[in-house]
Amino acid sequence: MRMGVARSGGGRQRGPRRAAPPRTGLRGSPLRAQRAGLFSPARLAVMRLARGWALLLMVALGIAVAVVLVCTVPLYTTLVGDVQLQRALQQSSIPDRNVQAQIQSDHIAPDIPASARPAVAALAHQYLAGFVAPQSTYYVISDPMLLLQVGKQVFDPTDPRARQVTFDAFDYSSAGTHLHLLSGSLPHAGGSHPQVLILQPMADAFHLTIGGLFTVTEFGDHSKKVTAQVAGIWEPTSATDPYWNGLSFNPAASTQVVYPVLSTIDDFFAQLAQLSNIGMRQNWIFYTQTDRLDQSSIGAVADGIGGFRSRLTSDILGISGVGSVRLLTRLDQTIGDVQNQQALLALPLYIIVAQIVGLALLFVTAMSGLLIESQSGDIATLKSRGASGTQMLTTFTAQGVILSLLAMLAGPFIAAALSLALVQWFIPAQARGASSSGYLAQLANPATVAAPALFGALLGIGVITIWTSRWSCSASSAMSSWGTLATSPPASSSV
Repeated sequence: MRMGVARSGGGRQRGPRRAAPPRTGLRGSPLRAQRAGLFSPARLAVMRLARGWALLLMVALGIAVAVVLVCTVPLYTTLVGDVQLQRALQQSSIPDRNVQAQIQSDHIAPDIPASARPAVAALAHQYLAGFVAPQSTYYVISDPMLLLQVGKQVFDPTDPRARQVTFDAFDYSSAGTHLHLLSGSLPHAGGSHPQVLILQPMADAFHLTIGGLFTVTEFGDHSKKVTAQVAGIWEPTSATDPYWNGLSFNPAASTQVVYPVLSTIDDFFAQLAQLSNIGMRQNWIFYTQTDRLDQSSIGAVADGIGGFRSRLTSDILGISGVGSVRLLTRLDQTIGDVQNQQALLALPLYIIVAQIVGLALLFVTAMSGLLIESQSGDIATLKSRGASGTQMLTTFTAQGVILSLLAMLAGPFIAAALSLALVQWFIPAQARGASSSGYLAQLANPATVAAPALFGALLGIGVITIWTSRWSCSASSAMSSWGTLATSPPASSSV
């Protein structure tokens, strides 16, 4: 016996199906199928923001965390590096952080500075203008000379303990505010005798008063003499005045007592040029402005000092009468030490933050999956109405773009505030030294991390796009398999 034989006449014969009536609008006009416009995914993404807002908020939070962390690392590293730099500069001595060029000559002649001063000024403007003060200091110091006579006192120049004198020539339009006159006045050029300033120890040792005369001569040939007149007695306003850049006026600073006397630059070359065995040292002091040094500029500062040193050696040594050239500074070495320390400290921080950013992106991936699953019914409806996989992918990508743009705009400002807070919390005020809150706030500029913010936003968009595309491919494969099973004829069974 065969089972499942269809019974004929057992049921009512059904006639052919009638076609469904066309759908009409409110006014009875037939509805036409409309294709999705170019901006339909964007409009749909905005509409979806109002629905599933809780999951979207979680996705936005994950993207914001990733952007803020990506921006915080360079800002915090920069601030810590600047704190270390300013502390190192404050702990260094004044001569170490300033830049001083020194040119040695074996004789005194006015044509040497006439050629050297413009050349040094041009090189300084080319290599140092970015971080030094506009005003520099130029002065000249002679080699020690023998003191022959003070008033009626006559000294033996052959005595090994004979007192010595050096002439230090300054421009008193700038140096005058950095010395304290105990008596007398500033020297003036053009007199019958060169006018000089002496220190109180020299005045006490030789009973010199204003208007007093003393005579000096060079080593070897004692026939050439220079007689100077005391115009004033002075002392430095402060022993640590940065204007002098560590220049000592203590006559007993060495085993041999040498008294410095201050003259004008014009009298220095006019009166001492006759002493053929006396050399001189020309000095240029360029004052470093420490508040203009930060992590973004110290590389250029170190390169500028190196270029200045190289050009001094190559250009100035070619001038007639120049014997040697020196650049007295440790600023470039201080910068190198800070950069090496910063490189060692920054690497572990980047590794830790990279792991946290990875966790934040994993969180974004999980929340994106839940968001898509929560809208699976709407997605199926849109698919049934003809929406393509590309349009659905564009819809969710547009949501990710909107959230990432918001995170990219707000992230740098949050990162700047977070970086300042971390510096204030974890670095003691004593360790911060001269780095004030205003100085650090100026360095924590959100605009400097625009590129990291864009990178973090692109990471968020990329994670959402990759996850959505994978889900779309899986859903399309599932629907294709379901369609194949639905359209295949049922297998007949027989017993």
